Amino acid sequence: MSMFKSCNFTFDGELSTSYNVLLVDDLKSSKTKSFDFGLSNTSIIEESIPRKEIPYFLGIDTSPIKMDILIIKDDNTEFSKTELFNLKKWLMKRTYSKFISNDDMDIYYNVIFTNPEKVLIGGNKVALSFTMRMDAPYGYITEVVSSHTVTTSSSTTITTALSNYDKNYSNIEIEFTTATGVSDISIENTSDDGRITTFTGLDAGETIYINNKRKELLSDTGLNRFSNFNLTWFRLLPNQINNITITGSCDITFRYSLPILI
Repeated sequence: MSMFKSCNFTFDGELSTSYNVLLVDDLKSSKTKSFDFGLSNTSIIEESIPRKEIPYFLGIDTSPIKMDILIIKDDNTEFSKTELFNLKKWLMKRTYSKFISNDDMDIYYNVIFTNPEKVLIGGNKVALSFTMRMDAPYGYITEVVSSHTVTTSSSTTITTALSNYDKNYSNIEIEFTTATGVSDISIENTSDDGRITTFTGLDAGETIYINNKRKELLSDTGLNRFSNFNLTWFRLLPNQINNITITGSCDITFRYSLPILI
């Protein structure tokens, strides 16, 4: 399975063409390439039982995508010291940054480049090699931001049908600000057996931020609001329309990027 075909990309908001470079898998084909990883980042977990021909299947374990890549100049000439310095400054971040291949500009990957090495041919610095490490075994569809003003109660939907990931999905951020005279807010995914995320005893006009993946909860008051929270983190069910009901007057925003297996 080919992951990327295009040699051009965007990383941390900057275009590879701005640096006059291409991303390739070898030095023999600088214009076309592919990375074949298939299911190499998936392990089958089984338990063998004496005198049983078929082991017990316990599940699968997936690890983040990792691959080795080469960066070359688009005219196949040698890198200067200044160009090498600028490339490393651009690519060697201390945290995950967005990588977008020109294959599909609607899909991004959170990437850290590690292990930079010069590739020499005849003493000339013709390429830089890197290990490209993603934060997950999948990419993400471009971020969706959905904002609503709720008076007493309101319903909305979030569809995960564009994703081919088959697990419950918690990588969704929620931020809301309570209206005047409101202290209780609940967010229910009625498609998820009525799973409810509830806050009680908040201040009027208070802004709450929830990062459900990182289990992070912040209030603009600076107060620890975990005692006001029922500790039920919000999630989306895969491959369907999720029906959401918000109770309590507030301005609320959902921010999410659905996973996609390539």
